[in-house]
Parts: sequence; structure tokens; C-alpha cells
Amino acid sequence: MKKSITKTILIISIFYIAILLLYTQTLADICVTPYQSPSGFSVDLPAWDRSEMMRQNALEFICAHSQHIYIKVIKLKNPPDDILHYMSWKIWDTDPNAHFVIKDKLEDGGIIISTYRNKTYSLHRVRMIQQKEYTYIIECSAPEKSFYNYEKYFNRVFKSFTLQ
Repeated sequence: MKKSITKTILIISIFYIAILLLYTQTLADICVTPYQSPSGFSVDLPAWDRSEMMRQNALEFICAHSQHIYIKVIKLKNPPDDILHYMSWKIWDTDPNAHFVIKDKLEDGGIIISTYRNKTYSLHRVRMIQQKEYTYIIECSAPEKSFYNYEKYFNRVFKSFTLQ
């Protein structure tokens, strides 16, 4: 009798945990919405604070959860021809262990820096896309201790980012 009750409680607990995990994943998906920028890109973003501003020859879009957890899109008009190489070397100077993946099709998008660390113990994931006279830089960042808690949002940003 006692084994039967224990077995029943175990089965109910497993069922409850499975439902809770399914609900948590669904809730995370609900918190992500498509964003279409007047600046020529669209992306799926979490429901965080958003702002868009012009700075000299660049548009900067920021979707921030806090000062240290953010998604940033920078659109540069007519950057120097070697901007992708310059940015790559700058990142490599910051973290010699940074990994680079170079894509030659526009759909896949330019250069992707998988992950690099900076001096403030934050992890960054960056993607750079060059299209005609514009270069887009997409950066996702969070403190190293919590970066992977936000990785599902960051992956969604990279997967959904498209140019119009």
C-alpha cells in the first residue's frame, strides 16, 4: 500500500513538472514580439524597454532588460570599407579566444562572432552584415553569470533578424 502511494505521488509530481516546463517555455515565447523598424530591419524581440536614436551617421536601436543586459542594433551609413575587419580585430584584441564564422550569403549575414568576453565580465554575441552602403551590427550582451539565462532571446534575435 505504501509503495503504491509513493509511486502515485511520483507520477503526479513528474506530470506536474512536465506541465510547468511546457508552460514556462510557452510563456517565454509569448514575451517575444516582432519589431519592424522604420530603419529597414525587422526582428523578434523580448518585451523589454526599447529606444531608437540617431548618432551622427549611425542609427542605434536598443532593447534593454537592464543596463547590463541588452540587445543592440547599429546601422551605419557609408562606413569605411574595412569596417568588418576593423571590428573583428578590435574584438579579437579584447578577447583572443573569440570565435568567428564568416558567411558569404546575405541571408546568413556577414560575420558572426559567436561569443567574446570583455573586461567588465560580460559576454557578447555579435553579428555584422554589410549591405550596399549600410553595415548592420547586432549585439547581444549580458553579465557572464547570467548570459545563458537570456540566450534563448539572443538566439531568437539572430535567427529572426531580416533586412527589408
